[in-house]
Parts: sequence; C-alpha cells; structure tokens
Amino acid sequence: MFGRIFRNLFLRTRSRTPRSEPVATRPGEADVPVPSRRAALPPMRAPLFGDPMARGRKLLAEGNTASARAAFEAALADDPLSGPAHAALAELDRREGRIDSAVAHYRTVVARHSDLPALLDSFGALLVDTGDFGEAARLLTNAAELDGDLVPARENLARALFNLRRFDEAERQERWLVARDPDAVALHLRLARLLLLQGKFDEGFGECEWRLRTPGFEWGVRGLPRWEGGSSVGKRLLAIAEPGLGETILFARFVPELAARGAHIEFLVPAVLERLFRSSFASENVHVTVEATADVAHLDAQVHLMSLAHHLSLARGALAARTPYLRVDEGLASRWAEEVRAHGGFRVGIAWAGNPQRPGGEGRSLAAGALAPLANAVPGATWFNLQRGLAADAPRPFAMVDLMPEVEDFADTAAILGALDVVVSADTSVAHAAAALGRPLVLLAAHEACWHWEIAGEPSPWYPGVHMLTAEGPNRWERVVDAAGARLGELALTARDVTR
Repeated sequence: MFGRIFRNLFLRTRSRTPRSEPVATRPGEADVPVPSRRAALPPMRAPLFGDPMARGRKLLAEGNTASARAAFEAALADDPLSGPAHAALAELDRREGRIDSAVAHYRTVVARHSDLPALLDSFGALLVDTGDFGEAARLLTNAAELDGDLVPARENLARALFNLRRFDEAERQERWLVARDPDAVALHLRLARLLLLQGKFDEGFGECEWRLRTPGFEWGVRGLPRWEGGSSVGKRLLAIAEPGLGETILFARFVPELAARGAHIEFLVPAVLERLFRSSFASENVHVTVEATADVAHLDAQVHLMSLAHHLSLARGALAARTPYLRVDEGLASRWAEEVRAHGGFRVGIAWAGNPQRPGGEGRSLAAGALAPLANAVPGATWFNLQRGLAADAPRPFAMVDLMPEVEDFADTAAILGALDVVVSADTSVAHAAAALGRPLVLLAAHEACWHWEIAGEPSPWYPGVHMLTAEGPNRWERVVDAAGARLGELALTARDVTR
C-alpha cells in the first residue's frame, strides 16, 4: 500500500513540474525564463522523495517501524505538506491503532491529492473500519470513478454501502467483482448474503452453494454424491450439519420436511447437539448420529442442511418456524426447571459473546462491561449466565447465577432456556436455540446486518416474534443496551400482571 500511494504521488508531482517555463509578465516587462519552477514552489512542490523518505521506506522494508516513523516525521518537518510523508504516517498509525492520528494525516493528503484513487481507497477503507460509512462511500465512489478497474476500491465501497444498508447498490458492486473473478468463493458468498438480505432467496441460496468449496465442509462421506434436489421418495440421504452451531439449528427445521417427502435420513450432527436433536427430530425416518458411517452402500447421497433451503424450493412463507421445532426431553426439562426456579424473581438469561473462531464472531459480541447498565433495568430480576466455557475469573457484566459448569451439551442449555422468563443474547447459537424453542428473545444484533435475523429491513421470517435491537455502528452498543433494559422492564410488568 505504501508503494502504491508513494508511486502515484511521485508520478503526479513530477508530471506537473517542467524543467523550465516562462512566467507571465506585466505589459512592458520582458519575459524572463525561469531555469526551474521547483525553487519557487510552495512546500508541497518540494521534492517528495528526499533522503528522509527514502530512508524511511528502506527501514520499513527491513521491519524497523520505529526508525521508519522517525524518518517519515523528519520528512514532514522538512515539508509539512508532504503527501508521501502524511500517507506513510497515516498507514503506520492505522497499523498501530492510532486511528484519530491516521485519519488526520489522510485528511491532509487527500485534501491536496483528491484525484489519486489508491489514496482515496486507503482512506475510505480506514473510514469503513471506524464506522464513518457515509464519508467512506463518497471517497470510494470517487476512487472507483477515477479508476474503474481498482478492485480494492470496489470491495471497500461494497462494504460501506452494505453498512449503510444500501443493499441494492452494494449488490451491484459485488456483481461487478464476481464478473471479474467468477471463481472466487468469497465473492459469491458475499453476493449471497446481499441477495438473502433482500429476500431474493432462489438466487441467494444458489450462491450459498459456493460455501461447499470452502474448508469446513469436508465433514461427511467421501465418494458419496451430493443430493441436488428432485424427488426424494425412497431416497436414503445423509443430512450433514453446517460448521456453525447457529446455522445448524436454523436449518435443522428442514429435516422433517425432507422426511415428509419420503426420504430416509441419517442426520449427522456435532456431539454437542446430539441429545437435543434426537429429542427434536428422531423418528422412524430420521436417525440422528455423530459418526459418519463408513459403509455407504445403503446411502444414495448426502446434503448439507443449508442446501435443503435451496433444493426443497420452499416459498418464503414456508421458511418461518410456525411452532417451536426444538424439543427438550421431559425428564431433563423438569430437572433444570427445578434448578432455575430455586431462584426467585424475573428470570433473565444472558449471552454476550459469539464463538471467536467463527467468521465475524468478534463483531457479533459485546464486551461484558457494555452490559453493565442492564443490572438495574428490572428491579428484583435474577440473571443467569448462558456463556459456556466462561472461566471463573472471566469478566461478567454483573452478579449472576451460573449453572453452566453443570451443563453437558445443548440439551441442558435448551432445558435452562425453557425455564427462563426471557433470554437476552447477542447473535449466538444460544439466540438461535432460544428462538427455535419459541422462548421470548431480545436479540442484540450487530450493526452489520445478518440475513438470519433481518430481511429487506424487516424482522426475518425465520424466527417470528424475536425482538431485535441493532447497534448503530461497529461496537456502538449504548442505545441497544438501553433499549434492551426498557424492553425487559415491559416484559417484567407483563409477567407480573399475568401472575396476579
């Protein structure tokens, strides 16, 4: 990035600095040739690649960041309007997390070099990261207009438009990128996300099939062909869970539909979901297992769960879970209900962090401290931790009952969810489980829209009744937390009225 920006700045400046040229004169004065305009230029026209800049670039290439910074700062001291020095320091600041300083440097250089697409792209990408999507979109649109083939600018523009919820415009950028690189899996998946967010399910789920080419989809049976739709009557199919627990819970609803169409199904799931899925889906035609069978002679084909949404050709109305489709074993439900109800008050479960190993996990999570205002949202409420694997000394938003050390798998978690009055959760597998069980759910949704929960700006048909609150920008959760507190207060009052 440094080299690209420096090269553009250097070529631009050099092309506008002739060796000699006449100067305008007043009537009666002789034209005086000027050997070089360079000496007469303001600081910005001074040589852009003096010794400090060259030294800084060399030090940076050697990995000596601190000395490179000192060299760039020396170049800036010699020429306070030096474009390359500002650009170099902006990138160093960005790398080191000095975002305000990086933005200030970029503003200085962009004000004087607004016709350099690579520079506009770099600044625009930084603004997307900071959540200033409007200005980012303006800069990146200019970059794309100046250089129609600048792929990074198109990618960053799509990101900015996506976060502005201008999905149709973002879709046009993603289609351009796919047309340019039609075999890029990541591009097809980004396009799929935009299509699904707009309710364009047929094409969207078709584009989702590109996910089968990514790591994480090897789980299954080698040599067994994929089922790609058509009649399933009498077919023996291996239905395979998605890599993410949340998506597995979301799309498991289609397994009974496949069985109803005459298929015999082996349902391959991770161990943490086995007990819950057996109580929810096991039947004469559905066998839940955690072991991929070695003998495939009795199987006709295999299919991953999300692919069922594509191959079953379901109408939008069929996507909604009309009734809870997860069920907990009665004995297990009674055991955990007794544990939960030993604690009085309005019982609220809370999960605030997604799986950091999953794509986007960090962006979907809240810091524990961000939830602290909820402590006093409902006087007399009893809070229950729903985060599995939380270390004893890990930060918690406030005091809460922690039953999770006793939890074995999602069957236990689901039984706890069933005994709570309401669940508050970030976009996690716990949120999916609560919604699939039909429990009252207050969803703390990240600013970056997710088609699991939102379609065309409206609440998703996947889980009717979920109360979704969306962050105003990356990690901007303050109003969401305040709104969640208000919603919990309303639910608590309703619960009290019902019990009177």
